[in-house]
Amino acid sequence: CAERCVSSLAEQAAARAAVQAAVHAAANEAAAAGLASCEAVLRLDGCYAALAMVHGPAEADSLCAVVSALQTHCSAAPPDSAHLLRRRAASLLGHSLSAPELVRTSAHEQASIEGWYTLLGMLLQDPHPGVSLTAAIAIRRLIEASDAVPRTPPLDESCAPAAPPLRRLARVTLVPVLRLALSAREVQSRWRLIALAARLISRASPPRAAEAADEDDSACADRAAAVAGWLRAAWSASDGQQLLQEAVLDCAAAALHAISPAQQASSRHSPR
Repeated sequence: CAERCVSSLAEQAAARAAVQAAVHAAANEAAAAGLASCEAVLRLDGCYAALAMVHGPAEADSLCAVVSALQTHCSAAPPDSAHLLRRRAASLLGHSLSAPELVRTSAHEQASIEGWYTLLGMLLQDPHPGVSLTAAIAIRRLIEASDAVPRTPPLDESCAPAAPPLRRLARVTLVPVLRLALSAREVQSRWRLIALAARLISRASPPRAAEAADEDDSACADRAAAVAGWLRAAWSASDGQQLLQEAVLDCAAAALHAISPAQQASSRHSPR
């Protein structure tokens, strides 16, 4: 009920600024009261959940500032409950970085948010499964948002959805997602993670053969070897479930498609 009330008020232009100020004040008050107990951490987590509701994705700069403050609170929270704030940080990053305004920015402008991509990659490797899964959801949301960028009229090259920072994020997060997919116990969660892996495989590769040299050959080979080994393990772990097997085959198809441009570029530059 409280969430619906806050969300409804934030949607009213006349009340939006006042609601944002009130929620910010509540978050500051909760943080100032200390984070010695799980109840205090939950109170602060609730305030940050409300901040995501009163700040739309278009206000990404404000939300990123909120995530920066949340990082400070994570270090002050007790170890047994700090994961709640890390999970909230991952959720807020997915909410803010998937804003169309950020997805459409040029490669030069995206360099300013690459630090947030790095943080998202770190949260993906968090030891707490709730944090890592939330980070994976945030990455999926970011990629889906980039896929939704209109391609007509065509964007110039600097504004392409597969801009270098996002491609680097895919390369950094691919192997952790592969590991997470194998460790997930629930079938639907594993299926979604495998589907995310297929999209990361596609995003990690250069969009054209001419750009295949934008990455060190050894790094590309290591990633390909990791994917090949994972495909065998994932197929065995599917236990004959068609849903998972089809998802693994999608990853194999994405890997084969990703290898082709690099092979073409390599053959052009190799001595004859």
